[in-house]
Amino acid sequence: MSMSQSGGGGGYGGSSGYSHTRTTFRQDQGFFSRVGNSLGGIVFGTLLIAGACFLLFWNEGNTVHMAQALDEGLRKVVALASSERESTHTDGSLVYLTGLLHAASNVADAAFGISIQAARLERTVEMYQWVETTTTHRFNEPGGTREEISYYYEKHWRSDLVSHRTFDNPFGHENPSDFAFPSRSFTADKVAVGRYQLSSSLIDQIVDWHTVDLTHHTQIPSTNGKSVFVQDGSLYIVQHRGDLQAGDLRIRFRYAGNTDKHASPSSVSVIARQSGKRLEPYLSHGHTLEFLVSGVRSAEDILSAEQAKNVVQSWAFRFVGWLLMFFGFAAATSIVGVLVDWIPIVRTIVGFGVLLINLTLATSLSFVVIALGWIRYRPLVGGLLLLLAIGIPFVLGKMRGPKTVQPQQQQPYQQAPQAQQFQPPKYE
Repeated sequence: MSMSQSGGGGGYGGSSGYSHTRTTFRQDQGFFSRVGNSLGGIVFGTLLIAGACFLLFWNEGNTVHMAQALDEGLRKVVALASSERESTHTDGSLVYLTGLLHAASNVADAAFGISIQAARLERTVEMYQWVETTTTHRFNEPGGTREEISYYYEKHWRSDLVSHRTFDNPFGHENPSDFAFPSRSFTADKVAVGRYQLSSSLIDQIVDWHTVDLTHHTQIPSTNGKSVFVQDGSLYIVQHRGDLQAGDLRIRFRYAGNTDKHASPSSVSVIARQSGKRLEPYLSHGHTLEFLVSGVRSAEDILSAEQAKNVVQSWAFRFVGWLLMFFGFAAATSIVGVLVDWIPIVRTIVGFGVLLINLTLATSLSFVVIALGWIRYRPLVGGLLLLLAIGIPFVLGKMRGPKTVQPQQQQPYQQAPQAQQFQPPKYE
């Protein structure tokens, strides 16, 4: 095992540290051991295929239901004349309104004395911690494989807690067990648009974030004698300024949804169910319609954007389902490669053939599952997809099948003309 030491450092980015390498030698597995592992691959592959089928079938139903809910929303949404006047005849209906944000009080982080006229406030805390990274190199040698794993230890700012107990060498790379000040989110009381109070899920959709100016920040919590300063919009709580150590903190604050009446409060557009003076989720086909966007947008624009998002999401799940299906078939058919692994040329040919078969099976079965999902909700489209799924293996089989060579038609035998006998010239 070889080791090398590089010094830690200050600054406010990352710093390098200790590194070492471990070398191991793994003997090649025997034939029967690899066959046994391949049998486990069959079980794992079958589970992957089953999971992919469930994901694809669920996705089609979810996509159709969401599309139906958005279509219903487009038909039934009622535009309120003004968000400043309460409407009684639209109570219980899906409504659309625009207006300015306001709240009953400021949003505040009492620990740091920050109070802002806004709907939301976030405190993001990062800790300077040791982080382990590895690089692996494998070298084929007679009888097995030599593996070299290099471990590197560097200090970086991380918002999650890194446990040094999982390090290959935790000594000298200890991290604190918790954050002195955790990350937190704060919400103002009774955030509303005009006369209509927003639900918590609508408030969560207010995302026009702005950085809090900490220039005039004065209240500092107890830090046990640590140095506290502001730099580049962040609050630092460190043991020694200019020489960062594991456990030092960097804190950022940001707010969204300006509610200051004297400083251009944020305007928003909302689609939700009216319940008296509250805006709540509207239920349709198992989905909730409750949207808030910054600025003035029409109801048609908001719902059209959600429809486009639904289409993109459905294709993303289809791709993930197909990928799981392919990996499932690859795991289930890995035993074929093991059986011919000892013949180099055959191994290459069979491997390529199995790859094509797995691609064909994954694509065809994905179409079948998608078609079955559509048959339940839209029979015509589902039937066409099912025909396409059945036709894919047939067409590919025809393309790969041997071509029949047509025998050439034999010409009938013709007797060659007899050569004329040479007649010498006559002289008189």
